[in-house]
Parts: sequence; structure tokens; C-alpha cells
Amino acid sequence: MEPEQPGDRNEQHVVVRTGNTIATFQELSIGKDLFFPPELISRQVERLRDAQRP
Repeated sequence: MEPEQPGDRNEQHVVVRTGNTIATFQELSIGKDLFFPPELISRQVERLRDAQRP
């Protein structure tokens, strides 16, 4: 049995500042393309904004 060959390492980093909070989103994949859904980031940023409102 041959050892499995490693695939390409793909990383995606998204950094968002909302008020005085910095949120980071990271994804790591071996051997496949990455896609970070923009809707997910938008929802999380909206939650951060809501949490910072007095």
C-alpha cells in the first residue's frame, strides 16, 4: 500500500473590526478549495454590533 500523497494546503483568514472588537474567521483545508460564506460573516458581524449597543 502506497502512502497517501499530501494535497495542497489552503488557508483563508478574514479579519473584521466592529467597534472596539476584532473578530477573526479561519478555515484550513488540505486538498480542496475553500469558500467562506459571506452570509455567515455578515450574521456574526451583526451579532457583534448588537452586543455593543447600549
